[in-house]
Amino acid sequence: MEEVLYRLTGYPGGIYSIAFSHDSRLLACACGYDGEIQLWNMAIGERVETLHYNSKIYSVTFSHDSNLLASASSNEIVKI
Repeated sequence: MEEVLYRLTGYPGGIYSIAFSHDSRLLACACGYDGEIQLWNMAIGERVETLHYNSKIYSVTFSHDSNLLASASSNEIVKI
């Protein structure tokens, strides 16, 4: 039987990429066409921050120590 811990909603433009921090405390969701990255606290299942960009976000990843988040977007820029 499948157990759902959290149902994270509110992505009308779709989700292009997700990444858990290496300590599993945060989940980053790249909201493709919306140009947003949403950070979720996995201990409580709540959104803690939304980062806004002027382009489509295709990929997100955390550094090994979970202190940095990198994103790749359609404007050919990687932001850290």
